[in-house]
Amino acid sequence: MNNCPEQISEIENKYSLRFDESKSEFSGNLYVEQNDCYQISIDITPFPNSFPIVKELGERIPRKADRHLYSDASCCLTTKAKNNYF
Repeated sequence: MNNCPEQISEIENKYSLRFDESKSEFSGNLYVEQNDCYQISIDITPFPNSFPIVKELGERIPRKADRHLYSDASCCLTTKAKNNYF
């Protein structure tokens, strides 16, 4: 996979996430407010053919489809039809 170092650095700095090149994955705490964050991982391997796989790892969100979170902790960001159009 050909990752763009400038974009990776920008994401790491802006969101305080770490990039693991061997996994093509960002991980860390994503802050939504000053004292509120979610522990996440973002697998960019599927990109640009489909959306990255985002997982909420801290179990703050119940693992239920109606919460847009699957049992494997991956987040539902779009429908399969829209993702396949990507």
